[in-house]
Amino acid sequence: MRISKEITLKSKLAKIVAPALSAIAIAVAGTGPASASDAEAMAYTCKDNEVCFYQHSNYTGSVFVPDELKYHSVVSDFGVKKFVNGANADNAVSSVINTTGWRFCFYDRPFMQHYQGTLGADDGANFVGQQWAYLNDRISSVQPCS
Repeated sequence: MRISKEITLKSKLAKIVAPALSAIAIAVAGTGPASASDAEAMAYTCKDNEVCFYQHSNYTGSVFVPDELKYHSVVSDFGVKKFVNGANADNAVSSVINTTGWRFCFYDRPFMQHYQGTLGADDGANFVGQQWAYLNDRISSVQPCS
């Protein structure tokens, strides 16, 4: 009879403890990989010889780093480009960092039409609430300029 009571007590204890241990394991280990919004909260650091277009002001949010600009070429249509989070880059840039040695001209239409401004070599611009505010969410193409 004593063995039967021990088994019953162990099974009751297991029914109580197992769910609690599972809850603790989930809390400690997390619920899975970080979400896209978690990744966006950590700003991308623009590397040397890159032009980094950010979806939000103050160099935050998702980023779009066109390879073309590393090689002194053009990005003629942001409409076919995407931020890391999958959002379309056309008319969606709120800040930019240029770590290259040349200047870039911005246009608010594809194929370098309707010039809007120039960003100097090794410079950055926040398009929200400053002198660049007219460019917020308006860039559609960019090219190196003299």
